[in-house]
Amino acid sequence: MLFRLVSLFSLLSMAFALPQQLTFAPTSNPSTSPCLLDAFAFSCPSFKVNCVLDKDWWNPVGNIGPQPYKRVGLRCNQAHEARNTKQCNAEFPVCEGRCEAYGPLPF
Repeated sequence: MLFRLVSLFSLLSMAFALPQQLTFAPTSNPSTSPCLLDAFAFSCPSFKVNCVLDKDWWNPVGNIGPQPYKRVGLRCNQAHEARNTKQCNAEFPVCEGRCEAYGPLPF
């Protein structure tokens, strides 16, 4: 039996994942079925997206609530960054079209 190791970063990024966000690929061979740990390691939860002006992510203008994220290497990045940025600029007049959407960690 092959044991898989999951990095600490992957486990921390999945700490708040909801069960309905986890998906499994159907298979007829139970020996190749993905384990629950794999699903946690490779999926990302939704995180609150902040709207920031002039890259001042310490003082966001506001937020657009939880948005979907996708796995990129070891990180979970916004799945729709351009769409989220447009939504920020539409919802907050103070942005004047210059706000950017930032996830929970801007690096």
